Amino acid sequence: MGLEHAGTTRIVTSAWSLLRRRGRRSGLFSGPLLRRLARFDIAFERARGLLAPGRYEASARFGGADYLTVAGFAAAGAVIALATQAALDAEVSRHWNIYFHADPNRVLVDMTERTSEQWRTGVHPIFPLLTYPLMHALIALVGDRIAAGEILTAACAGACAGCYYLALRGLGLPLAAACAFAAVLLGSATFVHWFAIVETYPFAAVSVTIMLLVLTAVSARVKGAWVGASALLLAITVTNWALALACAFFRLRLSAFVVTSIAAFALVAALALVQGAVFPNAHLFFRPYVYLQELGVTRVALAEEGITAWGPGDSLRSFAFASVVAPPPYVEEVQTVVGPFTLVNNQASRIASLPPLGAALSALWLLLLTGGAVEACRLKRLRPVALPVGAYVLFQAVLHVFYGEITFLYAGNYFPALVMIAAFNWFAPWRWIAVTAALLLAVVGGGYNFVQFLAAAEAANVIAAAAQSAP
Repeated sequence: MGLEHAGTTRIVTSAWSLLRRRGRRSGLFSGPLLRRLARFDIAFERARGLLAPGRYEASARFGGADYLTVAGFAAAGAVIALATQAALDAEVSRHWNIYFHADPNRVLVDMTERTSEQWRTGVHPIFPLLTYPLMHALIALVGDRIAAGEILTAACAGACAGCYYLALRGLGLPLAAACAFAAVLLGSATFVHWFAIVETYPFAAVSVTIMLLVLTAVSARVKGAWVGASALLLAITVTNWALALACAFFRLRLSAFVVTSIAAFALVAALALVQGAVFPNAHLFFRPYVYLQELGVTRVALAEEGITAWGPGDSLRSFAFASVVAPPPYVEEVQTVVGPFTLVNNQASRIASLPPLGAALSALWLLLLTGGAVEACRLKRLRPVALPVGAYVLFQAVLHVFYGEITFLYAGNYFPALVMIAAFNWFAPWRWIAVTAALLLAVVGGGYNFVQFLAAAEAANVIAAAAQSAP
């Protein structure tokens, strides 16, 4: 490895020297060209200023009360995760597709075995490399990989909750309002359901939350934080990198946007090469064929093959509502590309089928989301935050109209951004009404979602027990 690294370094150095020599001869690095680039940068800033006028700077400074609150939210998040994990039998984690199409067995194997198939590294670029050492350290302590995975997932829940509170404080919400909207995240169907099982989505939720924290609370001058957060998003899930690109585009100058994005991509690409040496079956995410394969499992392709029906309305309804207020789960047998499975689902649950409390909570969430979106559009000084968050939510909504048989499975990728849109209510004249509504949604909705989760967990446990006893 040392000789290969030295050889690669010599090649890169030689290529850079050649580029500089050619650049001098052709005028690539000449003064006139640099001045033209500078003028283009200025023109770009003026054009972007029409959408997002002014410079955004974080309006909150964290103090001792904030750090105590972060600790409280982190502890609450971890406790919620551990409580929900206790309701799911370990047997569920040894099977495919039982719990809303989740693959805990595959994820556990990918995090602990170097020679596993690693066929999802095309879309989760260096997930095994990041989690493998952590999992083996935890296995050495607890002796079981399912227990180790659950501890790591609970740690993700704590990190997600704490960072999200800080992201809201960075946006300018006072402590009480930030607590209310962070509590909406903790009580949501997304948090209650997806920190209960070992999957990639808890890690994705943490990376999204960290990027939101950088967006609202970190200066554009701190390039290391921007590169690190961007690289983390890409490292966990390729499509979530869209948030990093949108945030950097609206918060940084054009040159800084280009440099930080290239640096983040190069860092993850380099680590993917290292991962390939450690995990022999890992795919490289920057190879186009990886994404051509993904086209074969879109809702449209599966509908054409007669495997599943394509319902854009179901996907959008699940995207906007099921992520915060869980529909009643049901058990069904579905056909997949690898055969039939009996699983827990909620994709086809209509809002009209919700119990009265669920319908009322959904209506409350709709009011919060609508009010926040109105304020996000109105406030010019906060558009450098509102535009990337809104663009990312729109991107995820369009993506999941076409991709994913159960939209709820992917809620961890986008729900933190949805709650941030709702948090813009703080800047409206009805701010305290919105805070009260958020607390009501968090407390009552949290209890409601826990009941729906217990129903889903019980159904998943029954399916797993039947699968275990099947010949």
